[in-house]
Amino acid sequence: MQTFEGARPDPRRPSITLLLGGMGTSLSSEEAASGWIGPFAAHDRLLPYLRGRGWRGTAALFSYRGAAVDGAGEVRPFPYATADTFSRGVAEGVTRLAEQLALYLAARPGATVYLIGHSLGGVIAYGYLARLAEAGDWTLPEAGRLAAVVTLDAPLGGVFGDAPVQFTLVKAYLALLHRRRLLRPFDELVGLWRTAAGREPFGAFARLASLVDGGRRPTNQRVAREAREHGVRLLTVGSRHDRAFAPGMHVRPFPSVQWLADGGMGSGIYGRVVEHAPDGSRVPHPVESHGAVLHDPRVHEAVWHFLLGRDPAPL
Repeated sequence: MQTFEGARPDPRRPSITLLLGGMGTSLSSEEAASGWIGPFAAHDRLLPYLRGRGWRGTAALFSYRGAAVDGAGEVRPFPYATADTFSRGVAEGVTRLAEQLALYLAARPGATVYLIGHSLGGVIAYGYLARLAEAGDWTLPEAGRLAAVVTLDAPLGGVFGDAPVQFTLVKAYLALLHRRRLLRPFDELVGLWRTAAGREPFGAFARLASLVDGGRRPTNQRVAREAREHGVRLLTVGSRHDRAFAPGMHVRPFPSVQWLADGGMGSGIYGRVVEHAPDGSRVPHPVESHGAVLHDPRVHEAVWHFLLGRDPAPL
């Protein structure tokens, strides 16, 4: 966990920015003890940019294995391995997120909360919104207030599964890359894509709530509307050339499942598309293309504007 000083929207309240990494990330014991912020912390990544602009408050990394309060009263995320990101479902991730938010808010009552998630981390962050919508209760523990959710290259509408051969190839590639046979979130995201019933954009019509809780299972579009009605602002940012889940073999573009259409079909969501890699070229490698959004300076500036309550104009 890190604390840094500077500007923030409401100087009367403390703030908590929780960053959620995606599949394939990990957190060692040493990193957890030092407050390392994972893939968001490298010199050319989002968090150093926000720090440089003066974003104030507590920044912490979400752990797929939970967190606890240490002897000094600080919340520490548990270390986790890449295996944890592949073997635990979306619902469990949302539960871990809710538990960690409760711990941070107990330490900082009344704090304003910001969630920023990349890839599966973005799915979990949006899944948390779906759980709040499903419960019909948008109150956070200890009088906390959820102000904004940002997703970066997150397949909110799932992963394409209508082409068995292509799907098998993509899944085999991920399994080989990370040396894992069990890819539970990936399988769940294929099922999520099918809940959109072929309607585009899939990110709007899919029902992420179906992976989180039972009940009425609202569409992502409905979740976004309810979030807006309760004062939560939403931003989805993604690359048109992300090849991690759409490696040039699918007929439909990845932005459809990311739900990057501005206005979000009446939901009020902001959607922004990154056309190219930071150097102006297309990123050929699936892993590199999927992570490019984390170190694109245009994305950094857009997120900064958005967190301050402005239009994310840079994108």
